Amino acid sequence: MRLLHRLTIPRKPIVNPRPHGPHFHPWYNIPQKDTNRVTIPKSPPLTDVSLNFPPDLLRRNQENYLTYISRLLQRFNGRTWGFPIFRAFSTSASTAEVKEKLWSAYLLNLYRGVYTSFREHENFRAGQAQLNPIHTNALFPRFYCPVIQPDVPILDMNRDGGAGIGPATRDAIRNRFATWVSNTTEERDGPGAVAMRDADTPQYRMCLIVDDYCLEQFQAAQTDEERHGAPIIVLERDWTLDKYRGFYRAEWTDGETHKEPPDEPSEEEWEPEDENLLTFFEEVEGSRAPLLGWMYARSNCLGSLYATVEEDKYHSAFYHAYARPPGIYPDDCDAAWKYRW
Repeated sequence: MRLLHRLTIPRKPIVNPRPHGPHFHPWYNIPQKDTNRVTIPKSPPLTDVSLNFPPDLLRRNQENYLTYISRLLQRFNGRTWGFPIFRAFSTSASTAEVKEKLWSAYLLNLYRGVYTSFREHENFRAGQAQLNPIHTNALFPRFYCPVIQPDVPILDMNRDGGAGIGPATRDAIRNRFATWVSNTTEERDGPGAVAMRDADTPQYRMCLIVDDYCLEQFQAAQTDEERHGAPIIVLERDWTLDKYRGFYRAEWTDGETHKEPPDEPSEEEWEPEDENLLTFFEEVEGSRAPLLGWMYARSNCLGSLYATVEEDKYHSAFYHAYARPPGIYPDDCDAAWKYRW
């Protein structure tokens, strides 16, 4: 269906070879000791991270999300990139200690997963073993996801009866996120932060949420050391159904339904003959809207997601990246093998 295809990734991403068969390259094995050096940063890197990027990392003639993020930071003299994270999982007196340990493990896994993805991406593009990962070492230290402990009620029941966050609580998180954005200062977020906020860069357009489902899926995958990814919720700050209504083609969409045009006849001349030509999306939390203002992503894909969101300046932040739940970003089957959780 055209609308869904348009709303997912429009360009085929760079695909890393599977870790078996004739295309396997040994330099994809990131040394465990390198990954173990990655820890959860206690604060944003305000002044202790070099502003200098390797010249080849900033070249304009390569489609590379490491380059894309580096050039964005250079433009604003920015110190950090990444999305703020909201904790939205339930706890009780009997589960608090276990949940806190699981949360710490999840967050560490997120940083190590992004680091590993950077190393693999850099090695793949170089086509040779990288004993000194220059690009990763220049950009990854600037990756920082501030954890926001919300002062609003966030616990609810999803419409399927499972524990998690519902539509009403997502709105509460949006309000808290909007306040966090408006309170941006260079003292809190580092040099360049105010300019990046005013330019509506990705960390001020979208935030992340970790709920019970995310933690449960992460915990279930702990037996597989190769799995760095874990599900995480991505939430758009400025979202209403009216924001989507008709922006793709006004005569095709009303925000809740999509009229699917034929493949061959002129799309400009096509008119629906009856309601059988209306394609209804599966209901998610009571809504059939094509876009919901949130989606699932793999936590180790935050670098490519950040660059993709930055490309969308005029429509929904999900325009290129969107995967309608229960789908997940990235949704390309060939590229997703190493991101499963």
